[in-house]
Amino acid sequence: LIGKLGENIQIADVAYLSNPSGAVGAYIHHDEKKGGFISVTTDKPDEGAMKDLCMHIVVFNPGALNRDSISAESVEREKEVIKEGLKGKPEDIQERIMTGQLEKFFAAQVITEQPWIKDDKSTVQKALEASMGAGTKLEGFRRFAIGGA
Repeated sequence: LIGKLGENIQIADVAYLSNPSGAVGAYIHHDEKKGGFISVTTDKPDEGAMKDLCMHIVVFNPGALNRDSISAESVEREKEVIKEGLKGKPEDIQERIMTGQLEKFFAAQVITEQPWIKDDKSTVQKALEASMGAGTKLEGFRRFAIGGA
C-alpha cells in the first residue's frame, strides 16, 4: 500500500478478538476514521445489537471492560478529586457523596455500566441481555481511530 499510494503509512495498533462461544462484531464509522470491535459470549448473536455496541464504543470511548480493569491509581486520583470538593461538609455526608461520585465515575468508565447509546435509561449490559438473552457477556472490545480522532 505504501508503494501504491506513495505515502508513509505506519500501523499504530493491532488487535485480534475471537470467541468460539459467541460472536465477534465490528463497525466502521461513517467518517471512516473510527471503528469498534467486540467479542460477545452469547447463545443467540444479534448482528444489529453487536453493530450498535460497536457504534457505542466509537461514540463514547469507554475506558474499561469492568471495574477491575481500571487501575488503582486512577481510582485513587478520582477519590482525591472528590475529597477536594467535599472539604467543609459533615463527615457522615462526605462518605455518602464519595460513594455516589465513585459510582458515577465507574458508570462513565466501565462499558457495561454506561448508559446505552439507543436508550440512556438502560445500561449497555441490560441492552445486550435484552437483545441476546440473559447471561450475555461482553468479553472484550477495542476502539480504533486514525489520527487520534
